[in-house]
Amino acid sequence: MVRIGSCGIVWVAMLVACAQDGLEDGDASERIAPATAVIDPGASLADGYTESAVAQSKLARLRAATAKYHDVELAIADGFAPTDRCVELPGVGAMGYHFVNFARLMDPLDIEHPEVLLYMKQGDHFRLVAVEFVSVILENGAPYMGCGVENNSCPPSDPGDAPVLFGNVAFNGPMAGHEPGMPWHYDQHVWLYAHNPAGLFAQFNPTLACPAECEH
Repeated sequence: MVRIGSCGIVWVAMLVACAQDGLEDGDASERIAPATAVIDPGASLADGYTESAVAQSKLARLRAATAKYHDVELAIADGFAPTDRCVELPGVGAMGYHFVNFARLMDPLDIEHPEVLLYMKQGDHFRLVAVEFVSVILENGAPYMGCGVENNSCPPSDPGDAPVLFGNVAFNGPMAGHEPGMPWHYDQHVWLYAHNPAGLFAQFNPTLACPAECEH
């Protein structure tokens, strides 16, 4: 059985432990192109985003690479560490529990290796609902921490362009960390395993809600 830790994940320590030389590795063809247009992250992206064969192929590859993580124990064995908080925005929807693979956070974005898996808890079981890609913003070669949790008054001086993974959908951000020690970043959710009427790439799913005992 998965046990959710009471003290969460120490983002800073884990990020420092990740080797930054990973940023220079990997297949250049899998690196993510910068966005050419800003897309409203609140807009529905349920139609039109998968028209190209390339986008369809990438979604298929992502599903093939992550379907095994319906078994949460396999996710943990592959390095995804569970957080202790179910993320929800009242009136908007939920994301769920984030299982983070810190070894991937400093690597180039890779369609088959998302940095985060999202689960909802159903009794004693975890249900895989989505994956999340995270692009950490660096300053002077280190993750940019800004002024603290969700403090948007200290944005990075040069966050770079928002990454694009599926052709015409820019990542959300730049945004401050959502919990202690989490750096500024861009992210993109992909609701592969739970229908989201807000759109496949929306941040929150209005059909989901965290357990009542969770802190939001």
